[in-house]
Amino acid sequence: MDGLQAWDESVVLWVRNHMSSPFLDVMAKGVSTLGNHGLIWILLGIAFMIWGTIKRNELWKWGVLFLFCLGTNSLLVNAFIKPWAERIRPYDQLGLDILISPLRDFSFPSGHTAAAFVAVRIGYGINKSFGRCMLIFAVCMAFSRLYLAVHYPSDIIAGAFLGWGWTYLILFLIKAMKKTSFGNNKKIAQSKKKC
Repeated sequence: MDGLQAWDESVVLWVRNHMSSPFLDVMAKGVSTLGNHGLIWILLGIAFMIWGTIKRNELWKWGVLFLFCLGTNSLLVNAFIKPWAERIRPYDQLGLDILISPLRDFSFPSGHTAAAFVAVRIGYGINKSFGRCMLIFAVCMAFSRLYLAVHYPSDIIAGAFLGWGWTYLILFLIKAMKKTSFGNNKKIAQSKKKC
């Protein structure tokens, strides 16, 4: 664990010492702010639901799924994992000045990154092009958290796996339930035909 902490700290310090620039300051603050409280993702999910309802297509279902995956993932990350891990944020641990207001919660895992990767998995479910756009944005979001020294690289990696993996699991379970439900309906229909 000490080796991981040392690596994490060295990456945060390398980014701080070698990549700092006025442009990246503005970009990182802007992208990171978009992810605060999951607001951009909530609005996107609502937009999917409204647009899907207007166009009478499947997009409204993706909106509902997106909000459900986002909410449950946020609960998992913020209510369970962060309080359990109690990892101090890099800027506190390393005594760094930061460009944003200090945060009150713990570092591991990155909630911003987890939410962004929920969006990536849902994006790929809608279509591959949209999924790729979401992936580019998610990578920018993850980098912004590292750049701002509010997360270690391992926080970000864990957040990405949690966001993607949690959403994948929910979609897998829904698909499995549909197959089971469909299979039962088919058997019922066949038994009715025999009668």
